[in-house]
Amino acid sequence: MRKILCLLSLAPVLLLSCSLQIPEKVQVKWSPNFQFAASFDIGEQLNESFKKDDFKTNDDIYLLECSNTEIVTFLVYKEAFNENLSVQNELNDMIDIGSINTSFTITDDKELKKQEIKIPAMNFDSDKFNFDNFTFDQSSIKSKLYISGSPMVNVLTVKLTKGEEVLLNETKAIDKKSNIDVSKETYDKTELPDGGIAINIPFDGKEELTITCTISVKQGETFYTEWMNSNSAILVELAVLLPFKFKATIDNAEIKLPDDIFSNDKDLFGRESPGSDDSITDMLERLEFAMKMNTSPFNGASLIVESANIKIESTLSGNSLGFAIDEATMAKINSPQGYPFAPSLKLVFKNSGTLSFPKEFIIKEISFKAKINYTYDLKGGIN
Repeated sequence: MRKILCLLSLAPVLLLSCSLQIPEKVQVKWSPNFQFAASFDIGEQLNESFKKDDFKTNDDIYLLECSNTEIVTFLVYKEAFNENLSVQNELNDMIDIGSINTSFTITDDKELKKQEIKIPAMNFDSDKFNFDNFTFDQSSIKSKLYISGSPMVNVLTVKLTKGEEVLLNETKAIDKKSNIDVSKETYDKTELPDGGIAINIPFDGKEELTITCTISVKQGETFYTEWMNSNSAILVELAVLLPFKFKATIDNAEIKLPDDIFSNDKDLFGRESPGSDDSITDMLERLEFAMKMNTSPFNGASLIVESANIKIESTLSGNSLGFAIDEATMAKINSPQGYPFAPSLKLVFKNSGTLSFPKEFIIKEISFKAKINYTYDLKGGIN
């Protein structure tokens, strides 16, 4: 009815422009733009999902949310070793028991302690995201080993291995405690505490990781017998900054976006049934849809839109998720088989494409840009 009233209001102008000859048909072309605000926080959903997994079930693993990082990040903390380091048996052949304060030189390399450090797997099986073909971007993970306590720390070396793989060659220890407060729920820094030994941990989150920490004293170091009789407590700490930045491990790795971006059972154009007479889709030649975000967390990805027998693919660029519907696709949408057009969205990544989750990863605006072309038959209605 609105369309008819609009055309009738134009009738005097049309009649004058046609030298008072009444036309049989009127063609209307229009390119409207529609924009409306949105507030869909994907980052928050991922954050909440992560807190519910089994990563924190180990009592000796602490997980602190980083409050001042741009990307959703957690500090993973574990005490690998915290006890007296008994070395008397290992160094007995060098000790002069009668000289308590005597120092001596280590004549051969001596292994003092070997300790396993276990980091549990993380469960990404949530109802929002599926990370089967993704792993943590190793280049974004920062890890340190902190060794502190007895004065003997300054003559110790540490080595880390994963099976036969050497993660850290024998490195001189530095007496430094992390001072990370695990009683807090959050960590307010963007970097790990100063000091410590930087290490690379091949953590993918999918399997438990076992690292062997070997503490030794090397030939030529000066050792004091008093270190073996008192004050021999050694603390070894592992701290990892774990940003939620992932890398695709195969071509065509998929991330499905949550269903509640669109209603998953209602037609996007508001049609109540196939072939509805009040459907604007009959007039559309082309439609461009875009969701503007506050940032661009995707690299090497395409957006796939699917509904019934309709599939639309769009390469992502800038801070926008979007797709265009051309005339041929619109014809499919207008067919009975294309109803309802209730699209699901997914991101498809190239191998090594990256996906990160900023703290504020928000779809803040949804817009439509249309090209409308229809002819109104003054005798019989819209063609």
